[in-house]
Amino acid sequence: MEGSTTESDSGDSSSESFSFEDIAAEVSQYVARNQRATNTRLFSFLALLNKYIPRSYLMMHECRQILGPPDPIYGGPPFEERMEPFTRLIFTTGLVGPDQLVHMNFAHEAVDLLANCKISRSTIMKNLMDFHSGYQDESHTMQVIKHLLTNREIKGTWKCKFSSLIEDMKNENIYNAVSVLEAASDTFPQFPNFPQTLSRLHYLNGETDYGKAEKWAKIAIKRAPYNSYVADTLGQVHKHRLLKSWNREAVLKVAEMAFRAFKDVEQKAMREEGQEMMDTPAASNSKSFNNRGHFGFIQVAKIVFEKLNRIRNPHLLTNLRIKQEVKDKFDFFEWYLTYSMPDRNSLEPPYFWKDVAVCYEYYTTNTAAKSTSFAGLLDKLRSWKGSYAELQSPEITQSDLEKIQEDLGRTYKGDSTDVEKAEKYILSNITLSNKIPNAPQLVSVRKLRTILLKFLMIDARHQSPEFYLLVMLLFWPENQQQDGEEEYVAQQTSDDNGSEPIELPIDLPQHVTLMKTAFDSKYDKFLRGRYLLPLFLLGKGCGLNKWVHKSRLDQILEESPLTKASEPRWVREEVIEMWSSGKVWKNSHIRAILLPVRVLQSQPLEEDKPDEVLVWIGGNQMIVTRDQPDAQVPKFVYLGFTIEGPVAFSADMFVE
Repeated sequence: MEGSTTESDSGDSSSESFSFEDIAAEVSQYVARNQRATNTRLFSFLALLNKYIPRSYLMMHECRQILGPPDPIYGGPPFEERMEPFTRLIFTTGLVGPDQLVHMNFAHEAVDLLANCKISRSTIMKNLMDFHSGYQDESHTMQVIKHLLTNREIKGTWKCKFSSLIEDMKNENIYNAVSVLEAASDTFPQFPNFPQTLSRLHYLNGETDYGKAEKWAKIAIKRAPYNSYVADTLGQVHKHRLLKSWNREAVLKVAEMAFRAFKDVEQKAMREEGQEMMDTPAASNSKSFNNRGHFGFIQVAKIVFEKLNRIRNPHLLTNLRIKQEVKDKFDFFEWYLTYSMPDRNSLEPPYFWKDVAVCYEYYTTNTAAKSTSFAGLLDKLRSWKGSYAELQSPEITQSDLEKIQEDLGRTYKGDSTDVEKAEKYILSNITLSNKIPNAPQLVSVRKLRTILLKFLMIDARHQSPEFYLLVMLLFWPENQQQDGEEEYVAQQTSDDNGSEPIELPIDLPQHVTLMKTAFDSKYDKFLRGRYLLPLFLLGKGCGLNKWVHKSRLDQILEESPLTKASEPRWVREEVIEMWSSGKVWKNSHIRAILLPVRVLQSQPLEEDKPDEVLVWIGGNQMIVTRDQPDAQVPKFVYLGFTIEGPVAFSADMFVE
C-alpha cells in the first residue's frame, strides 16, 4: 500500500520490505542535484502515470529510449543500476513478447516529492508529450496521455469537469493546465480531445475567456468535423456565455449562435451509427445516441425565456420556430426517459427532466403532468422518473385517470380511423385498470380488442412499437388456457355495420417479430446503448388485471423495510440497485403477484445466443430475450415487456 510499509509485487526488482520515508531523503537530494538527468526524467514519468492511472506502465524498450545510451545490449550498465537511487521504487512485471512492463510503487508520494524539488506535474507532462510526440493514436502510450489529460471520472450521477491531473494542475496554477493543453494540441494536431478540453477550461474557469473558448472549440471541430460530441463543445461555450449576458442585444445574439451550434450537434448525432457499424463508411460512430443537441437546445431556450422575461422583452418568447422546437424536444425526451435509462444502474442527472418540463411549460403554458401522449399516459403510473418527482406535480387520482379515459374516448370516437388516437384510448383503459382494477367505466377487453383488430386488418405489418405492445397486452393468453389451444378472438363489427362477428387467429410470435422490426425502425438509433425498461410485467390476474406496471413493483420496493426509512433520493438508488442485482425477485409481495412462465429448453438455443430462451405461450413456442443472460438457462422466468418486445427475468430460485 502507498504510504506504508509494503512487500514488492511479484516480479519486483527487490523483495525487500521498506517504507517511502526510508529512502525519501536520498531520492530528494539526488533529484535536487540531477533534475535534468535521464533517470530522474524516467522516474518522474512513472510516478505521474502510476499516480493518475494506477498500475499503468511503460514498456522496457521505452524506458531504455528515455535513458539513452549506453544500452546494456552494447555493454552498458543494467537498467537497475542506471535507475539508482530510484530502483527500490520501480519494478518490472509481465512479458509482452520480449518486452517487460515497468511500474512504480509509492507514486503519490513521489509526485509530491518531485513538486517539492521544483519539478511540477505540468513540467513532467510536457516532457512526457515531447518524448512521445511521434507516437500514433493506437499506441499504448498515446492512449495513456489522452487518458491523463481528458478522462473525466463519473461520481454518482455527476461527471467531473476535468481529468484528475488537470484539476491538480489548476490547483497549482491555472496557467499550468492551459499551457499543458496548448502543448498537447500543438504536439498532437490530429486529435480533437486536447483543444476540446482546452475550450472547456476557458469557459468553465473562474477567469472565463469566451473568445479563446470559442477559438479552441472550432479547432476541435475542424479536427473531427463529423463528431457530435466534439461539436457540442461550441454549443456549451455559447450557452455559458449566454448565462453571463444581460442586455437584450447580447442575449438575442448569443442565443442564436447557441441554437445554431446545438442544431449542428443534433444533425451530426443523427448521422452517427452505433459501434457495431464500425466497419461501415459512417462519418462517426458512438455506442449511444448523443442527446446533447436536443438537451442543449432546451437549456438555451429556457435561459432565454427567463432572461427576456426579466427585462420584459417578449421578442423570442413568441417565436414560433423556437416554440415548435421546444415541443418536439419535449416529445423526444418524454418517450426517451419513459422507455429507457442510461444503464441498468443509473438515472439521468437530477436536473435533466426538470429543465425539459419547465422549458416546455414556459413556451406552451402546458404542464408535463397533463401530457396524454402514449409515453405520457404510461408515465401517469410511475412513482418517479429521474428528477420528475422533484417537480412536485400533484399525485394522479382516480378521477384524473377517469377524466383522461373519458376525454380520449371522445377524441377516438370523433375520428376512429386515427390509429394513434385509438392507441391512446386503449392505453388509457389499461392505465386506469392498473390504478383502479374495478373502475366502473373500464371498457371490456373484448371491445378494446375489436378496436385494435380493425387496424390489424388494414395493415398488420407497418404499425408502431406502441401498437404492437398493445397487441401483446390485449391478446396475451389467459392463465387458464390449456397448452396447445390456439388463441382466437371475435372481432365485433356489428356496432359499425351490423355484420356478424369474425373469428381471427392472432399469431403472437409473429407480432413479437413485427414489434422488434418496428422498434429498430423508430427507436433503435436513439435508444442504442441504453437500458430498456420493462413497462409491464405478466401477473396472475386475468383480462387487463394480469398486467402489472413496473411502478407497482417499485412502490412495493420503496415501502419495504430496507428502503422506507431512507431519503427519497436514496430510495430511488436502492430500488435501482435491487432491479440491477435481481434482489427485486426476492420480495415475497412481488412474487405473489407475478406469474412464472416455464422455459422449454435446458441449454442455450445457440452458442452465440445465450441471451434467448424458449417459452410456451398459448399454444405457440416463443423465443424471448433474457434481461441478464448467464451460462445457466433458468427453468422459470417472469415476463416483462419493453418497447422493443418481451423480455425474460430469471425466477428459478424463487419458484417452487
